[in-house]
Amino acid sequence: MKKDLQSLRLHDGNEITGTFPPEIGVLSKLRIISLGNNQMTGTIPTHLFSQLTSLELLSLYNNHFSSTIPITVGSMTNLAALYLDNNDFSGQIPTSLSQLE
Repeated sequence: MKKDLQSLRLHDGNEITGTFPPEIGVLSKLRIISLGNNQMTGTIPTHLFSQLTSLELLSLYNNHFSSTIPITVGSMTNLAALYLDNNDFSGQIPTSLSQLE
C-alpha cells in the first residue's frame, strides 16, 4: 500500500467481505476511510485509532461489524464525521466520543 494515501473509498455495494484489515493502520496520512455498505465482519481493531491521527471521516455503516465500539475512537482528535450505523455492535456508546469536537 502507498503510505501517502489520504483517501480510501470502497463504499456502496462493492460487497467486500472479511474483517477490517489491520494493515490500514500503517497509512498514517489517511484522512478518509469509507467502507460503508459492504459485507465486512468482525471487530474494529482498537489500536487502529491511535495510529490514524489524521483521520477526519470514518464511515463503516451497513456492514456486520460486531463487539463494542472501541473507546479509542475518542482519541481521534481530527475526526469530524463518524458513521457506524446498521452494524451488529453491542454494549454502550463509549463516553470518549464526547471528547470529539
